[in-house]
Amino acid sequence: MVGAYTVTSGIVENNRPTPDGSFDSGIINPGDSFPFVFNKAGEYPYYCTIHPFMTGKVTSN
Repeated sequence: MVGAYTVTSGIVENNRPTPDGSFDSGIINPGDSFPFVFNKAGEYPYYCTIHPFMTGKVTSN
């Protein structure tokens, strides 16, 4: 998919995004990147604020 996206920490339930404030990339355009360092091991769910049906999870060791 080509377009703008975000990487925003939190979950989406019943089509309602709920950010948790851990990280937010802001708008990422094609060719851009969002470096982020996880300081603690754990699972970090995220979603795209533009396309909240796009979700994922980072597992940091």
